[in-house]
Amino acid sequence: MLFGALKAGSHLKPGTGRFEQVEVDLEPRCDDGTLPGNAAIKHWYENLKDATLIAGRPIAYNHATQQMLEAQGFVDVQEKVIRLPLSPWPMTNNRPDIEQRRLARCYQIAWLDDNNGLEAYSLGPLTRAPRSWPVGDVKRCCKETAREMMNTTYHLYHVMYVRHAASLQSLSLAVARIQQANMV
Repeated sequence: MLFGALKAGSHLKPGTGRFEQVEVDLEPRCDDGTLPGNAAIKHWYENLKDATLIAGRPIAYNHATQQMLEAQGFVDVQEKVIRLPLSPWPMTNNRPDIEQRRLARCYQIAWLDDNNGLEAYSLGPLTRAPRSWPVGDVKRCCKETAREMMNTTYHLYHVMYVRHAASLQSLSLAVARIQQANMV
């Protein structure tokens, strides 16, 4: 995902060089200990992370993304972090958090509607060498993972990062225009 972002700077139109990047960290998170240590979703993620790394197409989130964007000449990099609940569990002040529950339901549809999202992410990387899982094992793992993703007693979420940035050239032009406008 980051590779496309790094090439984007060369394609920005001068003077309008704004950029948005959205990236989801698929590592399952649970802050309150409701997920067991031997959870299928952890097994799924670790195996998928390893398989994609071996294939040279890692899905693991790169925590240096912002620094990489800045090193490519992007400036004014702003980051918004959004929790994506995997099931409609969120509560606020012991009451259902309606907005978060709606977000969870939409996110769940993408992953679990007929298991398409989960299996689509998993089948290729896990069935190719050197992993070479049998298709049936991948489907079984996805089914167990989906069951955990639907379990509202497990307070699971992914993290989505939304970044906005300006190319150095466009920011320079904007500053020059502001300075020119102030002189008039």
